[in-house]
Amino acid sequence: MYLPVDTDELVITQRFHARNHKGVDLRSVNLETYDKLDIILPEDAEVLRRGVDAFGNDFLVVQPANDFMSELKFIHVTFDSLFEVGEMLEAGTVLGKTQIVDEIGRGNSLAHHLHFETWRKGTPINPVRYFDEYHTPYRLK
Repeated sequence: MYLPVDTDELVITQRFHARNHKGVDLRSVNLETYDKLDIILPEDAEVLRRGVDAFGNDFLVVQPANDFMSELKFIHVTFDSLFEVGEMLEAGTVLGKTQIVDEIGRGNSLAHHLHFETWRKGTPINPVRYFDEYHTPYRLK
């Protein structure tokens, strides 16, 4: 799986399961370009849900065509399009841009980032395990 953000280097600012955190928070390490990164669909998928969660965060949930992962979740994104439930999207589709949660009056985030989750059969899985090692120059905070 490729990175879901368009950047050469990224920082994981919140790790998987830290304080019951079911995904990872990703942002660019480059302070000149870290704001409003493109969020890219890492593989072909079908749109399952889109909306605003109980905390007021915009989200998109897709089901990858690979049959291994049940769901990919993208949270804290300003979406470029009104993706419809059932719509098929191709890998590489730009979904939107990262957002600062405070920018939209919700939460306490201070930087643009993507909260990204991978799920298999109802269980959250650390997404970092599935990033393509040749396309993932990440480093931990």
